[in-house]
Amino acid sequence: MMKKNTKESQGSTYVYIKDPDFGWRPATLTGSSGDKATVTVPKYADEKFMTSDGGRSAKGTETKTVDLKKYAHKVLPLQNVDNQGQLVEYSDMVKLPYLHEVRQQLTKNDPETFSTVY
Repeated sequence: MMKKNTKESQGSTYVYIKDPDFGWRPATLTGSSGDKATVTVPKYADEKFMTSDGGRSAKGTETKTVDLKKYAHKVLPLQNVDNQGQLVEYSDMVKLPYLHEVRQQLTKNDPETFSTVY
């Protein structure tokens, strides 16, 4: 189902969903029940230029149901955006509130922090 993007979402939960072509795709969580979540996915004129902007630059939206069992802890990863869905950029990755791509680990014998992609 394709809808024209006509208004901004206030107080929305901006997430990422898995995508076979791009790895991850921005979306807005609209509801969940059990192991299923309903999201609104922005559709762009050229998908190579998709961005985390709350769907403002999209030509329309599509509603999808996702299986939460395919996500760690049955939770969709959150976007690093403000309350209007605008991407918030940080100069230091340590300041990111939601760091999904990198896992930091500390060990008792090694005080250094190292990052690994998972």
